[in-house]
Amino acid sequence: MNQRKRRMAATQAAVLAAGLGDPEECRLAVSPPIDGQAMVFFALGCPVPQPRARITVRGGVGRGYVPAAHAIHAWRAEVAASCREAIRRTISGPTALAIELICPRPKSHWTKGGSLSRAGQRSEEPPGDWDNYAKAIQDAMVDAAALEDDRAVVGPNVVWKRWADREETAGAVVWIAPARSVWCRWGACKAV
Repeated sequence: MNQRKRRMAATQAAVLAAGLGDPEECRLAVSPPIDGQAMVFFALGCPVPQPRARITVRGGVGRGYVPAAHAIHAWRAEVAASCREAIRRTISGPTALAIELICPRPKSHWTKGGSLSRAGQRSEEPPGDWDNYAKAIQDAMVDAAALEDDRAVVGPNVVWKRWADREETAGAVVWIAPARSVWCRWGACKAV
């Protein structure tokens, strides 16, 4: 199965698992939306939190950088590619994000029999701060020209982190919608 079909299948499975509708609605969720509707996409891969920049000083001038070999570059490229496929226009104005991060468990979390080890049972959620995961995804969406500016992402924003099940695909499900439509859906319809 090619990469695009794998992304689409994973998005549909994630939307169904979240209880957001049937497969036909999932197909519509990843196509160009009508204004006011939520858009959904799935980025395949191991979610990586945005690291702090390293600082170097040359000639009295400080410069921040992230090492080229860091995994964040591949993760942001995958998020940007998935975002470009699903969202074919630039979103401007106040927006709300909901992100579900599905992180693969390390081998130490599993026994040879396929059940969770003691270490796996003790580990409730993946390491890393939720806001650093969200920052990496927002930056990738700006890189993909899906968001005009990540400063337009206003509340309510929600980020879930969890471990993937044994056969589950790792990645991130990203919902994005105009902030007003999200407020109205949650029963707090106020001008934003």
